[in-house]
Amino acid sequence: MIELKDNGERITETSLEFWRNDKHLIGRVKEVKCSYDPLASDTLVAAKGGYNREYNLRIIGSKGGIYLSGCSCGYSGEGPHGTRQILVELGVEPVEAVRLSRQRRFSITIGNGGG
Repeated sequence: MIELKDNGERITETSLEFWRNDKHLIGRVKEVKCSYDPLASDTLVAAKGGYNREYNLRIIGSKGGIYLSGCSCGYSGEGPHGTRQILVELGVEPVEAVRLSRQRRFSITIGNGGG
């Protein structure tokens, strides 16, 4: 299974570009997980410097996953806006995407395989 991670800079536009350029590599999207706090199993400690790179959004496909640091949920801001864009691209109704992005944590199954 492939695991793709953006650069960890927590910049929404960078994460969206990473998603759009590489989403085809993870196959049919099956699940999306997001958290206001970093996803516990997705926090990386860099080999040099010992700093944390936080990933708040994980998109799981049939061939692997994409971890994004600039898309999040649980507040009103740029990160949740990026998450909403991805959810709508995956076929989630816009009203539902807004509702989900306002929660502090969510996990949804993508029924049609979007993306």
